[in-house]
Amino acid sequence: MDIGKWISGRLKEIPIDDYINNTRHRIYPTLKKQFVIQRAFSVPLSCGEGTALLSTPDDPAKTKNILIILLHDIYHDSSYPLWHWIHTLNDDGFSVLTIDWDGHGTPTTSSFEIQETTRSIPLILQRLYGQSGGLGLGAKRQGPLCFLMGHGLGASYALISATRLDVAEAVSGVIAVSPIIAHNDKFRFFGDIPTLFNVVAWTQDFANKFSYYGIRWLKGIFFSPSTKTFPVRTKLFIHPSEQIKRFVFEAFSERRLLRQVKTPVLWLHGRKDCSFSYENSVPLMMEIPTAFFSYHDNNRNYLRMSLSDKIQQFSSQFISSLNSSLQDQ
Repeated sequence: MDIGKWISGRLKEIPIDDYINNTRHRIYPTLKKQFVIQRAFSVPLSCGEGTALLSTPDDPAKTKNILIILLHDIYHDSSYPLWHWIHTLNDDGFSVLTIDWDGHGTPTTSSFEIQETTRSIPLILQRLYGQSGGLGLGAKRQGPLCFLMGHGLGASYALISATRLDVAEAVSGVIAVSPIIAHNDKFRFFGDIPTLFNVVAWTQDFANKFSYYGIRWLKGIFFSPSTKTFPVRTKLFIHPSEQIKRFVFEAFSERRLLRQVKTPVLWLHGRKDCSFSYENSVPLMMEIPTAFFSYHDNNRNYLRMSLSDKIQQFSSQFISSLNSSLQDQ
């Protein structure tokens, strides 16, 4: 299947130059772009309209009939800082649709309200897989196998979406990297210093990312809330961090939404995460009733998990194993 053509029949395509120049997204590295095809689209969101970038392998013989919908963390966008994930997943034959969700990217019409944003993924899936006659996601059209993959708050939204029956019928699995499900009231910035500033961190996680983002990326990756080019456009006069704190407690601790997840889940988390601790997340994640796989890195924190090249490796294995089991059915 030509996934690019399939998506263009369901989403409004916009010129790739407009995506880069008019919206000030970062340019995909030229050397990494030799073997991929990229197309830009506008996507429906619960709080407006956003933009998305589709990256597919340029070799049809190598391309698998699998689409990964990638959801960035808060304060990031569809072009930053997950190029290294997209590049490796494309090398493995997967197509990746990375989305600017509510209040992110510019100049879109969307705004961020943490509760309303939970409806954006179902809206996008409805546009991609739902019947045009209003029959809903359950009566889905043919299309590629679909997986949700997210980092931080994007992973939280993917998990919440997987509690819906209509989403579960369109999505074959969820990959959650450092999901924000348990807020750490005892956050200690200095607790991250030994994890960030050591030789292993620089050689394994940071040094090989300069080919994707250049020298300026370090400033943005370490200080994204204050220096990001795209400030979050909030719908309410409540700081995003306070919205997240209230939302996470209500959704995962009070309502116990993870008990309703209906798809297989791959969970990847750093044991040295001082922002959203592994210890607080474990009892909540263990409530997921479906097939559950996990990788817990003993040496990485929240930031370094997003930079780890093991993420793509385990994600590819997870997707390939589920794809094989589905074909055997």
